[in-house]
Amino acid sequence: MVVPTAYAMDILIKQGKTQPLDKAKIPNFKNLNPGYLRLNAEFDPGNKVGAPLLSSITAIGYNEQKIKELGIPTDSWAAIFDPQILARLKGKVTVMDSQRELVAAALMYLGRDPNDLSPANLKAAADVIRKAKPYWAAFNNQSYIKELTVGNIWL
Repeated sequence: MVVPTAYAMDILIKQGKTQPLDKAKIPNFKNLNPGYLRLNAEFDPGNKVGAPLLSSITAIGYNEQKIKELGIPTDSWAAIFDPQILARLKGKVTVMDSQRELVAAALMYLGRDPNDLSPANLKAAADVIRKAKPYWAAFNNQSYIKELTVGNIWL
């Protein structure tokens, strides 16, 4: 048994490197959250080879006072990717150091499916990231909460 992420599970299924679960040997399978099973079914129809174990979300934190003072919208991805907005935040934005998270966010900013990693979508996401990157302070998964709290970053 392995515990891959959904992204890796999708790849393993497509490569034929999985085997069907014997759900008769997993009596608690029936107790899994139906919402998570539906999400899992997007890449594993019928949840034949996997079961959701964990779920996580990515949230966006920001300095409400600074963002409000600058009139920056908080209801879109534009604050992270739009160079015109980022010009007002230069050096005050940190993004996750995760290729998967960043590409998905860029695709959502573009109004595209974050799970569609077609060459065209990857190119579009890379273009958006390339244009926004000069305005970002860092790629950081560790100290961004502290940096936001003490005012070194605003988003």
